[in-house]
Amino acid sequence: MEPIFKYIDYRRFLADYYNEKKKSTRHFSYRYFAQKAGFKSPNFLKQVIEGDRNLTRPMVERFLIALKLGKKESVFFRNLVLFNQAKTASEKQEHYSVLVSMMDYI
Repeated sequence: MEPIFKYIDYRRFLADYYNEKKKSTRHFSYRYFAQKAGFKSPNFLKQVIEGDRNLTRPMVERFLIALKLGKKESVFFRNLVLFNQAKTASEKQEHYSVLVSMMDYI
């Protein structure tokens, strides 16, 4: 799996994360991730990956707990979600600038 700093789409990152974990950890599943993130819906991660659900800021924080990302990776993930879900061009540009500046961590 690529480092998070190579992603520009958080859904692609989550899909790759899921597939990697599924291969390396026998008990890993959508249900397991949902439990770690504190969601009642066992297929919440699947819905996010497929674009059926978006993430709110509180949901992002719960995802970060389940993903166990470091501080820099967490900042990047937050901005990746905000970039992908931005409604305006200026909002998108703001988060994109942060992403580009952090891509030096690769």
